[in-house]
Amino acid sequence: MVDSTVILQVLATANFLLGAYDAWLTQKRMKAFGVNFELNKLIKVLSTRLGPDLASVIGVLGPCVGWTYIFCYFNLPIPLALMVGFGLKRFEVQLASRVYEKNALKIQKMMNEFRTTNGSTLHPGESTPPVVRENLKEGE
Repeated sequence: MVDSTVILQVLATANFLLGAYDAWLTQKRMKAFGVNFELNKLIKVLSTRLGPDLASVIGVLGPCVGWTYIFCYFNLPIPLALMVGFGLKRFEVQLASRVYEKNALKIQKMMNEFRTTNGSTLHPGESTPPVVRENLKEGE
């Protein structure tokens, strides 16, 4: 039969690796989309003071390592297994959301390229002069 310490070590390792991936992805998202993209308020506050790198490590890996230590210290494999299970589900959702993020980055890139072309799809000879328009209410 497998020793309970081996089970705890495997669960602790899996939990740490899932937390490390989450911290890396959080850091990457904050750099790509800005601090307001992050929903975790602790990470938002830390990122304005310490930067996205350190904020993601402290905000994600800190609690992960803390809870893992507590569960291992008190020999609680079931809560640690639940934490790993939640981490696996979060990992699955994050993989799916990366597809949407890649599409969002493509759209953002296309918008930036459009803006650099003077914001116009007309050829230079077809441009129309800007007209100052007044906002008039209907019926006046």
